[in-house]
Amino acid sequence: MPESKLSAELLKLEETLTILEELLNNNHNVTRQHIQQLKVFYSPLFDFDYSESGSYFYAAVKSLCQQYLLPTDTTGLLLSNRFRVSLNLLEQIGMLSLNREKNQSALVSELLAMAELWNLNQTLDVSDMLQQVLRAMRY
Repeated sequence: MPESKLSAELLKLEETLTILEELLNNNHNVTRQHIQQLKVFYSPLFDFDYSESGSYFYAAVKSLCQQYLLPTDTTGLLLSNRFRVSLNLLEQIGMLSLNREKNQSALVSELLAMAELWNLNQTLDVSDMLQQVLRAMRY
């Protein structure tokens, strides 16, 4: 694969991780712009059912997983095992967060696994933990 295409994919991935981090801040004006960018990046993978229900974070992570973790990935990016595991954990955390009250113990378990994977302080503040992980994944 040409180096310019790999660079473009890497920049897209980095921008998506930044968007995910900013989605956690719940700024509705910025969220609208981010959703449009995610639609450009991942259409038709971007799952409109989840995004229309307001779970933009989960829809974006699910799109990332479909793009980069499935055997049909044609991007050519070589992602580390820790990065791949992190994407899977982010998807699980996003899914469990859809019904936080019902899934509290499983959510805590996934957050602790994520903290251990990245050697982070164990915090149960979901937003703070995910922002730390997304920053670590970008770098």
